[in-house]
Formats: sequence, C-alpha cells, structure tokens
Amino acid sequence: MATTKDLPTVFSEVAEFIPLVQKVSETCMGHIKTIQDTDSLQDLRPAVEGCTEKAAQLDKMFLHVIGASDAQQQYRMVAKGDRLEHVMEAILEHMTELATSSLFVDVAGTSVDELKEALRKVKGMADSLPNEESSYSFYNSGSGWMNVNTGTAPQNNNNGSGYQFNGPIHGFQPPK
Repeated sequence: MATTKDLPTVFSEVAEFIPLVQKVSETCMGHIKTIQDTDSLQDLRPAVEGCTEKAAQLDKMFLHVIGASDAQQQYRMVAKGDRLEHVMEAILEHMTELATSSLFVDVAGTSVDELKEALRKVKGMADSLPNEESSYSFYNSGSGWMNVNTGTAPQNNNNGSGYQFNGPIHGFQPPK
C-alpha cells in the first residue's frame, strides 16, 4: 500500500482491522461445523450474508484502488458513494452480531471486545470522501417555464397545448 502515491489514509486505517475480522470469521466458520441446531444458524444467515457482501465490496475497493495511478479518483469511482470506512463499519457490526450470538460467544472469547473497540474506532473516522453536492443552481425570476435536466437521461418537455409523443409510435393516429 505504501507504493500507491495518493492513496487516501482511510485505506491504511481500515486495513488495520482486516486481520481481526479474518480471525473472528475463521473461528466462527470453524465452529459452524460442530453446531447441530440448524434453526439458530438460519437466524444468523442475514449477518453472514451481509458480512460476505460487504467483505467482497471491501476487497473490490482495495483491489481497484491500490496501485492505481490516480488512487483518489479511482476510489471515488469504485466507492460510488459508499465510503470505505462505512463498509468496514458494516462488516464489524455483522461480525459483532455473529460473535455475540449464543452459538459463538464461547469460541469468540476476547475477540468480542476487540470487535467492539474496532467498531468504535471506525465510527470515529473522518469521512474519506466529501459529500457530493450538485454544483448546479437555478433561479427563475420570470413566469415562464424552467425545464432543467442535469442528468444524463433524455428530457422531453411539452410546455404548450399540443400533443407530445416520445418514442416510436406503431399504428397510432393522433386525434384531429
């Protein structure tokens, strides 16, 4: 990570917690094989799936940003508004839920306290991406129409009394 020039500091901060998450995950997954109560395991399915989904997202962020020529810009593109610290926060919350469940509390041991401390630290991190706000501002002082499209989709406006047909019309005859 040290070789990436403009890497946001959040990457090194979040990377500190990855070994803890891996340790707890391996401990819980190893213990699953010994559990006979499948109903209790089903109750934990959302936490496991949520953790798996967020872990894949975290991996994707690290994979695409580390080593990129413009890491800051690449991070913005890969994150799509979902900051790295929020992804790690979700992972830690899911892992804490798993580790504190009755099925894993005995095997998780002191890892629960470590997870809670890591979660506290991640929640205290500064936002790694600024809030994206629109750079557009509009002011209409008259009484006329103000049709504004700031997105990439087409905008079709009919501000008069005539008919407006958008797209192909097959076999349709407008009224006369």
